[in-house]
Amino acid sequence: AQLQISAQNNIGNAKLVVYNSVGQQLIAKPIVIANGTASVQIPVSNFAAGTYKVMVVQQNEVLFSTTMQKQ
Repeated sequence: AQLQISAQNNIGNAKLVVYNSVGQQLIAKPIVIANGTASVQIPVSNFAAGTYKVMVVQQNEVLFSTTMQKQ
């Protein structure tokens, strides 16, 4: 799945983290948010159907959080 992240400013280095419904971390991927945007490829083909929490964190602070549904 392709994830487009938009921010109001340049955040710089951050980390994209994906958790499953029981709180297990499945992905922790370094990203760079420059010019207010970042495009991130999330490999979800091996994920089971369900709901996943997607977060962008920087120095243990959650900058963005949403849920993703895999059919």
